[in-house]
Amino acid sequence: MDDEVKAKIEIVKVNLLEKLPYEDNSFDVILHNQVIHHITSPDGPDRFLNVRPYLAEFQRVLKPGGMLTINTCVHAQLETEWYVKGMPSVVRKSKLRYADHPELDNLLTE
Repeated sequence: MDDEVKAKIEIVKVNLLEKLPYEDNSFDVILHNQVIHHITSPDGPDRFLNVRPYLAEFQRVLKPGGMLTINTCVHAQLETEWYVKGMPSVVRKSKLRYADHPELDNLLTE
C-alpha cells in the first residue's frame, strides 16, 4: 500500500457499548472483524441485546451507499474446528456466542 493511501486510512478503537463519537453519515466503510461473539450475551434471554445498538450506530454513521463489512464465524465453521470430536460441549457453547447466517441477516435488517 502506498503512502498516499495509508494517509487516508484511519484506524479507530471505540467502546461499542457507547454511542460512536462521529456525526451521521461520516464513513464510507466500516470493517468489523471478529467482534460480535465478544459482545453477545449467551446466557441471557436476548443473545444480541448488546449487538443491536452498535449495529444501529454503524448504520447511523455510514454514508448512504456505505459498506459495513462483518467478519465472523458462523455455526458451520465452528463445527469444523479441530476440537469438535473431543469437546462437543465447547462447540455448543460457542454457537451461543456467534450469530449464524439467518441471525446475522435478521440483525442487519431490523
